[in-house]
Amino acid sequence: MPGVYGCKLGFAEGILYIFVSEYAWDADVEIQGPQAGMSYSFRLEKERSILFAADKQGQLTSVYRAGETAITIH
Repeated sequence: MPGVYGCKLGFAEGILYIFVSEYAWDADVEIQGPQAGMSYSFRLEKERSILFAADKQGQLTSVYRAGETAITIH
């Protein structure tokens, strides 16, 4: 999606996901995690960032701005 940057950084304990929007509108994002059958979805607001961490099993361990961001695990 143009204007949306996303990356994942792997660590021994899990993964940090980083998404940054330079898009003019909110975007619904769904990504496939490296764990078999695990995916995450969220709404990335225009010109905002979302960062979240997951353990090796794919369970969320931390969400930046947790009160403002809803990450759904599928």
